Amino acid sequence: MTKLPSKAEVLIEVHDMKKVYGEGESAVEALKGVSLTVHRGEFVSIMGASGSGKSTFMHLLGCLDHPTSGSYKLEGLEVSGLTSDLLARVRGRYWKSWAWASGWTTSPTSSPGASSGGSR
Repeated sequence: MTKLPSKAEVLIEVHDMKKVYGEGESAVEALKGVSLTVHRGEFVSIMGASGSGKSTFMHLLGCLDHPTSGSYKLEGLEVSGLTSDLLARVRGRYWKSWAWASGWTTSPTSSPGASSGGSR
């Protein structure tokens, strides 16, 4: 029998997340009430048509922006209402360390477009 993850094993919990750019008649609703739960160890893909809000959602999950409304908990920490400074700390704790642990690097010689020398 498969053991269901406990509440403590929830890594990402998003409820009714919305993002609106602009105001009034020029307002653009980039996300319209997204809800998602990801448990530790799960693999998730975000798919949709062009303009459906995938990049906006990923920016919000990566703590690069604030949602207009809704809830976003990362390992139980409500991050949707944090200040920009606190979001930067969350990014440093969760995402930067994850990238390093995954073997990612910021070295210019290892980036996809980097040249290893030779003529131009």
